[in-house]
Amino acid sequence: MNRIDYLFKDNKFAHIFYLTVGEFPIEEELEIIHALTESGADCLELGIPFSDPLADGATIQEAMQEALKRGTSLKDALVFVERIRESSDIPLLLMGYYNPFYQYGIERICRDARERGVDGFIIPDLPPEEAKELVEHANRYDLRTVFLLAPTSNEERYRIVGSATTGFIYYVSVKGTTGERDELPRDIEEKVPRIKEITGKPVVVGFGISKREHVKWLRRFADGAVIGSALLRLLKEHRNDKERMLKEVRRFVSDLCKDDAI
Repeated sequence: MNRIDYLFKDNKFAHIFYLTVGEFPIEEELEIIHALTESGADCLELGIPFSDPLADGATIQEAMQEALKRGTSLKDALVFVERIRESSDIPLLLMGYYNPFYQYGIERICRDARERGVDGFIIPDLPPEEAKELVEHANRYDLRTVFLLAPTSNEERYRIVGSATTGFIYYVSVKGTTGERDELPRDIEEKVPRIKEITGKPVVVGFGISKREHVKWLRRFADGAVIGSALLRLLKEHRNDKERMLKEVRRFVSDLCKDDAI
């Protein structure tokens, strides 16, 4: 069974954390992942570096630039997954823009991803109408596909995205790019249950989530939350002091993952 299928078992709320592959040297990045899993992370999104990440704000863009300076590629990300699998069974999703996947070859990336321990894909710039090849090969290799809905999506769009999604639906909480926000739009509380009702799929909320208050609120009606920029900012702040950085990661993740947050 695919690890994503266990993520929401028994109505569990999934705490999903995003990292850009190659922002740090591989051994250091493995230590960060160990700190994340040890502190309560339920799933990881591994960002594939890309030179023009349109959906991402400044924090993730900077992380991708660091990774690109190291020459990190999609192939390197697969090697990284192999290293993670030496010590962890946590669900892993590759998140990136379509061009690197297309250049690699869709069937080839599905086959290689499956062999190395990936569980699915999130490709923000690939609409479900153009994802037939990816979905077919992902299904063949027992990988899950995750598509996005935005605040501007209507109910017809909910159905289209729901029919192509085999993992969970990623609901983008804000109009704009990734990045920390002080407040999340209150209409999420109405939209997420409606998406779940129409699609029958779990719905995870991402973009802007950075605080215990956000996660506690989302637990009332969503199936999970993605935390990206807030984690990357923390890593950047302590980049020159690894022990302090790992300590802060453990503190931050444990805090967000507490069931009785606040």
